[in-house]
Amino acid sequence: MAGANMNAMNQTPPGWWATLSEALSGLAKDEQGTLWLDGLAFTAAPLAQQADRVGHHDDPRIERLQQYLYRRYYAACVDDPSPQPMWYPPAVKAWDGGRWQVLEQLGNGALAVQQGRVARRVEAGEYLFDGVPARAMRGQHVTVQRAAWTEQLDPAFIYLFGETPQDTCNDDCQVRYYLAPQPARLGDVVQALSNALDQACLPYLLKYPSEPAAWLRQDAVVLYVAARHGRQVHRLLGHQADWLRTRLRSTSPLWTLPLLPGLGFAQDPDDGRSFGESRCRALALGLLGAACHGADLRQAVQAQFDLCGIDWDHPHLEADPEDRYGLHHLHFVMGAPASVTAVAQPLQEAIRIGHHVCAEALWLGERCTWLSDDADDSDGPLKAFACSMNASLYDGTVGVAAFLVLLAEQSVQPAFVDTARGALRHALAFAAGNTLSLYEGRLGTVTQGLWLARRLGDAELVQDYERAITPLLQDLQGLPADPQPVDLMHGLAGAIIGLLGLANQAPALAPQSRVIAQALGLRLVQQAQRTPHGWHWPEHGAHLGLCGLSHGNAGIALAFAQLARDCPGLEWSQALAHTLAYESHWFIEEQGNWPYLFAEDARHLDDRVSHCGMAWCHGAPGIALSRLALLQISGEQHHRAIARRALQTVAADLIAVTSLAGSSYTLCHGPAGNADILLTGAALLGEPAWAECARQVASRGLAAERGAWRSGLGVAQGQSMGLMLGLAGTGYFLLRCGASAPVPSLLLPLGLTPMGDV
Repeated sequence: MAGANMNAMNQTPPGWWATLSEALSGLAKDEQGTLWLDGLAFTAAPLAQQADRVGHHDDPRIERLQQYLYRRYYAACVDDPSPQPMWYPPAVKAWDGGRWQVLEQLGNGALAVQQGRVARRVEAGEYLFDGVPARAMRGQHVTVQRAAWTEQLDPAFIYLFGETPQDTCNDDCQVRYYLAPQPARLGDVVQALSNALDQACLPYLLKYPSEPAAWLRQDAVVLYVAARHGRQVHRLLGHQADWLRTRLRSTSPLWTLPLLPGLGFAQDPDDGRSFGESRCRALALGLLGAACHGADLRQAVQAQFDLCGIDWDHPHLEADPEDRYGLHHLHFVMGAPASVTAVAQPLQEAIRIGHHVCAEALWLGERCTWLSDDADDSDGPLKAFACSMNASLYDGTVGVAAFLVLLAEQSVQPAFVDTARGALRHALAFAAGNTLSLYEGRLGTVTQGLWLARRLGDAELVQDYERAITPLLQDLQGLPADPQPVDLMHGLAGAIIGLLGLANQAPALAPQSRVIAQALGLRLVQQAQRTPHGWHWPEHGAHLGLCGLSHGNAGIALAFAQLARDCPGLEWSQALAHTLAYESHWFIEEQGNWPYLFAEDARHLDDRVSHCGMAWCHGAPGIALSRLALLQISGEQHHRAIARRALQTVAADLIAVTSLAGSSYTLCHGPAGNADILLTGAALLGEPAWAECARQVASRGLAAERGAWRSGLGVAQGQSMGLMLGLAGTGYFLLRCGASAPVPSLLLPLGLTPMGDV
């Protein structure tokens, strides 16, 4: 380690040292031990210590020198002789944070509280217990209320808080941005910056001096955010660069990384001091050591930086060889800000959800993922647990990317494109445990990710996905000979659809893709159980195969229909007819629907059943979507009548007093998914009343959920970020309801069935 340090000392000094060393060259110590710098004396006379002073030094010279270095070289504290009038943020209603669970009682009436996965500290006066400002015990709930800004934290500063709450208990690394506005422009800069951060759903704390005379400091405005949001804030500030240039002075605090003239960036120190204090303390210690021991000035200062854990060559960062927070990889790219236009309320909420999704992304290099809840009942009652997101379309990063790609096409927000690209890169690098599944396996990741990469227009990402095709096809050729799952979600039907779609997306590999698809089609035929009422595919020891899109014959029919179109042969048309005949056998005319066929519902083909599903996965909504796709694939008009009958059932249920669609506005099994299918039916069958019904569902959801959208996990407080059970799917549905231009449906495999942009 010492050898590495000596080698570093022999290298060209960093720019900040080259700038500062000349000013420090006059450092001297007299016989009384007094340090002299810039003509000022720093004596060893005792100092009156403040009780709350962080880590004061035993040598008063260090304290005096540190304070001087801070004011003179770090912040350049010069009082404005003609200060501006005081500016205060607009008076707004206190932020209502809803109910939070108490984790722990802290000192001075403060509490540690949690809401979802966010944990934070709230001070006395910021919460109510049972409607009054009383202190709650662990496990109880309080209502958090907080002013948008305050003068109470520190009389020297005004503090502003973001609308999105900070996770102050779990975010263990903070970064800060320093802005030096022209004093007359400070209010404009603070207001514009806070508005942009709130719109992007980024949590933050911002401060500026409460005395206008101090607005000439190089660190006049300080913005604090979690390190995991650094990428998003870099991007946000980059898109405001031209606007900021005309309002900032050309100065930044010493040791910060200049992003623009007047805009600096730094990491919060680990020692509890402020950034400027920590650097000035290390510098003061080095100066004293050099003066007292006659050591080389640069070597003495660098040795103290090393001891204090400060990166010598990048002093805006703490020493971190592993770059645990990705701060060495942050890029500041300037660009034009996204245009802001008035949009319908569903689209506004879709954009807000998009920003929230981007803000919650966890980045590693050019890849990003999310923490998302899942649910498990292996130990009894269904319970939620948090996990890192997988790659899949159903509940992984491909599904989130699908929402963001379509949202970016309608709202022109750079954050959506960047995060979608990161999500797709994560999906490509993710080692899926399942190859066959279209919605949860590697096949789906590659086929759906390729479609999205093309839609993004990212040629490099397209090439990376195309390179993943050959090993995928090799794995599919090596599938075990024993029976495989058969459905659209996990099995052979979905794989066939994915492979035929891949043949269209990658023409060079089309022959191989079609050969494998036909081989899987033959296996699907071989695994069928034949009856006088059609073919079905019972699984997991069941007596009957299921109806429906996700796990039943409606999804299998799509596979045979696409084989009949792309690989013509009598066997595929016959298989399609037998598959549809089975669902026709079970149709219940008086309900306009198809039943669940689980063991508790029926065991024999002549059983009388009445319990029907009402979701994308089971029942009329998903079957309606399959018939719309069959109409587009084959042109056979009898599919139109079945689709219309099923969609009438869906519409009637959505306006019923007691709907079977559920209450969480998600896609797999919720009113959002059913209403989204109505949007597709309205476009293809010319029924505008269905589109209006879908928009009414969106309006009801906006009023009922008020931004706190529930997941489809089936557990209280469960939070999913994914497409089919979570927030990305809710945002996609609202996007479809509010966009002025057509948005492609995501409820059938992306780009793999000829549904068009409807």
